[in-house]
Amino acid sequence: MNKKGFTLLETLFALVIVSTGFFSVFSLAQTGIRATNASINRLIAANLAQEGVEIIRNIRDSVYVAGDDWNAVANPGHLDKHNCLTNHKNCRISIEPGSNQLLDEDNSAYLKIDANGKYSYSSGDNSIFRRWVNLTQGGGICNQIATSTDCIEIDVTISWQEKGRNQDLEVEDYIYNWY
Repeated sequence: MNKKGFTLLETLFALVIVSTGFFSVFSLAQTGIRATNASINRLIAANLAQEGVEIIRNIRDSVYVAGDDWNAVANPGHLDKHNCLTNHKNCRISIEPGSNQLLDEDNSAYLKIDANGKYSYSSGDNSIFRRWVNLTQGGGICNQIATSTDCIEIDVTISWQEKGRNQDLEVEDYIYNWY
């Protein structure tokens, strides 16, 4: 009597091969998803940092449009609000509807994200990102490009946690006295 079929050993061997292939594909997919999420967070951080630089530039430009000179840019009503410039301390920056703001130093404050995907400190749910700016008159390469009084270094730092590890992205830029 000749019966055709698989033995128990052949069936177990086939299951091991199939499950190994399945778990390999699953592991590869998981790695791809993690890499995608890390790339998305880094891209958001880069955009938040650039927005921080643009807020500072907009404050400078608003002073110019208002008819004031370069010295007004560095006064307490503008870039030196909360001594952000004279004491070289980190200040949060936020763009709220209708105004650009330099806020008091608080590195523990998370940016909030609203239902429209916009980041601010005033409304929405806490995001994973923190942002602050450090302004230095005459800092960085200012002395190589302009006089120290005609140049302000802008350092924007975005910080977040990803998979239990701290991540930072820093952007450096400069604004000049073009009055």
